[in-house]
This record gives sequence, structure tokens and C-alpha cells, in this order.
Amino acid sequence: GNRPVYIPPPRPPHPRL
Repeated sequence: GNRPVYIPPPRPPHPRL
């Protein structure tokens, strides 16, 4: 069987200072 690949949730873009 195929192993479920864990996909991390997309992180919000950090504000440029």
C-alpha cells in the first residue's frame, strides 16, 4: 500500500519590516 504523505499546512507570509 501507499503511505499517506504528511503535508504541513501553508504558513502565512511574514510581514516585511
